[in-house]
Order: sequence, then C-alpha cells, then structure tokens
Amino acid sequence: MKRFVLTCLFSAAALCASAAPAVQMNESVLPCDGGLFISNYGTETPAPAPGKGYILRKEGGRLSVFLPPQPALRAPTGMAVYGDWFFAANQTNVLAWDRRDLSRAPRIIAFAPDDTAVNDLVVSGSTLYISVTNTDRIYAVDLDGTDWTPRLWLCAPGPNGLAVHGRTMYLVSSPHDYARPGKENVVYAVDDITRPALRPLNATPGIYDGVAVSADGRTVYASDWTSASVIAIDAATGRETTFYHEDGLSPADIAADDTSLYIPDMLHSRVLAIDLATGAARVIA
Repeated sequence: MKRFVLTCLFSAAALCASAAPAVQMNESVLPCDGGLFISNYGTETPAPAPGKGYILRKEGGRLSVFLPPQPALRAPTGMAVYGDWFFAANQTNVLAWDRRDLSRAPRIIAFAPDDTAVNDLVVSGSTLYISVTNTDRIYAVDLDGTDWTPRLWLCAPGPNGLAVHGRTMYLVSSPHDYARPGKENVVYAVDDITRPALRPLNATPGIYDGVAVSADGRTVYASDWTSASVIAIDAATGRETTFYHEDGLSPADIAADDTSLYIPDMLHSRVLAIDLATGAARVIA
C-alpha cells in the first residue's frame, strides 16, 4: 500500500511539475457532478503503455489531475460513476476506485484472457455494462452485489461506445482492425435492456467510437473516424445527418449533457464542446 501511495504522489508531482495538467492522447470524456472527466493514454501515439495513462477533471474552468499515472493504469478509455465508485475501462480489465480515498489501490474487474479491448462503460440502475470490442461481447456487472464478476449480457459486432436512455441502450460498432468497416459496423439500439436484442439504427458503415443521447431521448449522436465527424440520428426514424465535421478530426468516445456535446479529438489531444442548440464549437481542454 505504501509503495502504491508513494508512486501515485510521485507520478502526480511529475505530471504537474513542469506545466499545468494537459490532455494527451485523450480517448474518452464523462460529464459528472458539474465537471468533466477526461481519460488520457499519456503517450505520443495511440499505442498504450503501462503506467502512462491518467485521468483529468475539468471543472469551473480549471483542469486538474483526478487520477495520476500509476502502475495499474495502462490505457484508460470509457468511464462511469456509481455512488462512491469511479470506474475506468483499462484495455484488459476495468479498474474501480473509491472516490472517498483515491490513494487506495483500485479494485480490479477481470475478464477472459481473450478480452483484450475492454472499451466502454455505462451504468443503468445498479448494473455496469462493459463493451469488449475484439471479442464482440458486452458484459454486465451487478454493482449492488459483492462479487462483481462480469456475466455475458449480449453479443454484438465490435461493440465500442455505449449509452443508455431510459430502458434503451445505444451502441456503436467498430471493425476489429479499426480500419476497414463492414456492413455490420453501424449504430445499434437495444430497445429494452431487460430483454437484450440488437436493432440496427442506421445503415451507414463506419469506424464508430462513441455514442451519446440527447436529454429528451430523441437524438442519438455517434462519432465516426471514417468521416471525421459526429452524426446525429433521429431515434424514432433512423434519419441520419451530420452534426459536426472537421477535416482531420479524430472523434473518440463522445458524451453529452443538457447543453453540450463533448468530443475528445484524440490524435490532436484536445476536447471540443459543441453547443447543442447553436452548433457552435469551442476547445475547452
């Protein structure tokens, strides 16, 4: 325990010593409690490295280190919060920290040996859902239980980003090689999470990464590396339009709150906030 705490303190000092905290190869964002969590690989390229990843928090115009680089944190991607627990997908596992004492070693949720692309997280009720892109699996964990053993919930092609609105889950699909999308790599809906079954929501293949839902549930947003854009899909009709496009954009795991859509532009190490009412874009980190 002492070694872990000292490592965290040293890593945090190293991260902040020469400059203010900054995003670096940021993969995901999570609006929570009036702020924004930002997961970072902390590397020069999208290739993850042990001990390089960290998580920042943007709140009130200030960017701070929430979780510094530490041995257990390899490649943080999707994040979720349930009560006092903060969860981060971490390539081959999910790590969970008690927010009341972040110096404690994280609890580890382990997966099958072939699950090597543990990617996104979403909580609905007391259940944590976890996408694993390379094995076409979505798992569920009962967070009110004591075991936290993942159980297979649904199989889907290359599941990546997850979002829930009411009883409906939305998920996006990525090709396993993240390069050549097939006809199965589209946006899907699971109309009733108590009876999981996939329904394609659109028909345009892409290298989809993140998904978010408007507060009223009428619009589903999906980030697509193929078109360097975020598309908007009418949840009722499936009609698809371009919501935001920028040449060279690398839109990773997006998220939304009542007023803004947040886009981690991963390869350019920045976060964009898009006003949902006006479409105006600004860099916030």
